[in-house]
Amino acid sequence: MITASVACLALALYHEARGEPSEGQYAVGQVILNRVDDSRYPNTICGVVYDDGEFSFVGSVGGIHNKKAYEEVLYVALDLVNRVEYDLGATHYHTTAVDPYWNEVFDYEAQVGSHVFYINNTPWR
Repeated sequence: MITASVACLALALYHEARGEPSEGQYAVGQVILNRVDDSRYPNTICGVVYDDGEFSFVGSVGGIHNKKAYEEVLYVALDLVNRVEYDLGATHYHTTAVDPYWNEVFDYEAQVGSHVFYINNTPWR
């Protein structure tokens, strides 16, 4: 069933990880779920996805232009919402194309495809 939570997660996966292998898509999606479970973030998937300034695609991209890619991430979103986990424990990620300030503060966890994942063990987000 396509709920609002699944739709929000699929949209985030489409814009953040559609070119990644499925392991990378699951890892990006799991970051969103990990944030839902973290008291420093909103407690819903849509709340996390649309949290001010947290995901670069929000407010800056158009719609779905690749139906096949969207269908692929939709299946990943459904799996994740139904708790089929691919959990690195990460709360943050970035692509290898950028070097955010926080990657020196958070704990490196893994690289999957072109995304690098971190665990935030600090009191701030």
